[in-house]
Amino acid sequence: MKRKLLTKILLVTDDIFLMIGMLLVSFGFFKIYEPLGYIVSGLCFIALAYFFAQRR
Repeated sequence: MKRKLLTKILLVTDDIFLMIGMLLVSFGFFKIYEPLGYIVSGLCFIALAYFFAQRR
């Protein structure tokens, strides 16, 4: 039972780290220059959509 739960958690860990990393990068650019933060956030969402669509 515990092994199955651990396996499921490990399957989504890379996605969680990817989203946290994109959030921090976007926030960093947002702190430097606000419009650039919005552009980077949009690019991150496009990249996420591409990665998730590629998995299906």
